[in-house]
Amino acid sequence: MIKEIKKYKLTIIVVSIIFITIVLFLTIDAIYETEDWKWFNVDFDKRNHVISAYGALIGGILAFLSILFVIYQVLEQREQIIQEKENSKIEKIEEQKDFLKLISSFLGSIIGDIKHQGKDLKIFYEKELLYPTFSNQTYFTVNENFNRIVEMDYMTVYRSFRHFFKDEKDWEKKFLNFYRNIDFYLKITPHLREKYSSQMDEKVKLKYSIQSSIQAFLTDLLNIRNNYILTYPIPPYNLFNFQYFKSLTDFWLDYSNYINYVRNSSVVDSDLSDLKTTYFKPLFNELLSLQKSRVPFEVGGVEKLTEDLGAIVIKIDQLEVFAKNYANDVKKYCDSYYTEDNTNLRSLIEIKELIDSTQKKKEMTDVKLEEQLKRAYELRDFEITHYWKRAQYFWGFLAVVYAGFFASLIAASKGNKIEIEFILIICSIGCIFSFAWYLVNRGSKRWQEHWENIINEIESKLNKPLYSLRPKVKTSAFNAGNFSVSRINITVSFLIFVSWILMWAYTAITYGNNNGALYFIMCLSFVSVLFVYFMGKGRKDDDE
Repeated sequence: MIKEIKKYKLTIIVVSIIFITIVLFLTIDAIYETEDWKWFNVDFDKRNHVISAYGALIGGILAFLSILFVIYQVLEQREQIIQEKENSKIEKIEEQKDFLKLISSFLGSIIGDIKHQGKDLKIFYEKELLYPTFSNQTYFTVNENFNRIVEMDYMTVYRSFRHFFKDEKDWEKKFLNFYRNIDFYLKITPHLREKYSSQMDEKVKLKYSIQSSIQAFLTDLLNIRNNYILTYPIPPYNLFNFQYFKSLTDFWLDYSNYINYVRNSSVVDSDLSDLKTTYFKPLFNELLSLQKSRVPFEVGGVEKLTEDLGAIVIKIDQLEVFAKNYANDVKKYCDSYYTEDNTNLRSLIEIKELIDSTQKKKEMTDVKLEEQLKRAYELRDFEITHYWKRAQYFWGFLAVVYAGFFASLIAASKGNKIEIEFILIICSIGCIFSFAWYLVNRGSKRWQEHWENIINEIESKLNKPLYSLRPKVKTSAFNAGNFSVSRINITVSFLIFVSWILMWAYTAITYGNNNGALYFIMCLSFVSVLFVYFMGKGRKDDDE
């Protein structure tokens, strides 16, 4: 669009120059048509006067030019608006790229925390299954990146997905799954944390109840032993002949050894399952067996002690079931949502990999484009350098030809005998080389613009429109100006070519004779110019 606008602007400039030239021509013609003309002595009252007609014509031309200038200004404004839109579009693309980088960074932290949480949960439920009565603990990571992603502008994220993943067939589905999984993990982690807190509170209550029952049981057991000792003193009685006393005393000795071991070691938490299996359940079975065998109670309280001990065993069993059920529940959550092979986490990992691969691919592409851009600048500079080297070559050669032509012309005007054919040959050489210089300038300009277009294209892909930027520069008669140095050189070379044609014609008309040599030189010069043009013209797909 901008190129088309520039073409329209160039067309307006050319048309304006043509009409200004026409105005100048008409002005000069009007001056010569007016007898004894004087400055500002114009009589517009005479309708048949040439100035009146001239004024009407000039008025129409200037009105037309003013319309062209208005159109030119409109085109300039349109070009500026389009350029601003393109710059805004580039800024939005960069913003979308930064959004994806930020999302990838957040996802990396989130995925890492989810995996780490899965490992912690696995350790927790394995310990809970192996040691259900221990105070096993785990921790839940609070990752604020979930909220940061949710707080992002949805439309910006959507546009980022659409721009960078538009080649993916299901990019919209990936976008929806992305937010669905983020919302899922944002809700499930607090849910698990609340459930864990509730579970631990209940487990602590159960353990406290069991420990209180054990303490009461030990107190009752000690009282029963003391009753035995008071009721059946030694001698004459042997207390170990009483089966209940013997069973209770054996348990007390073993349990006392366990208590001493715990006190002397670094064990913090008692394994109630081990206590049940090693101490409580065997004593309960033994007391129950004695009662089933109708062994009489020597003292009171043994039957109640047996019932209390059975209640302790039942409570420990309940604690084990409670802990293992919760452990299996945690295992289900962990295997379903906190391992890499589950659908939700896999989806987040795929989105991050897709973002990273897209960014990496773009970075690799950018590196290649940077190298191509650097090479394009080098070739452009190379072309410009050789452009002026070629110009110096033609300047020097044409200066010599000019000197030879004017020296021969001056000598001929002074009456020296110089063959007119020799002067025409010099003019022909000037024509051929000035035309060749004109074509070389155009060819160099073409390759210069070729590399400039490549630079613009690469910079557009890199979103770095440095070369295509056109900042406003203050212009004046004695300051910077909006002129093309190479185009001026092309114009000068063309005018020099035209000047040689005119000098050839002047020499032939002024000094030439109507002979065959003159026509032969003219035809030969014309053929040489055509030969240079067609032989020097390259194909469109030439690289040289």
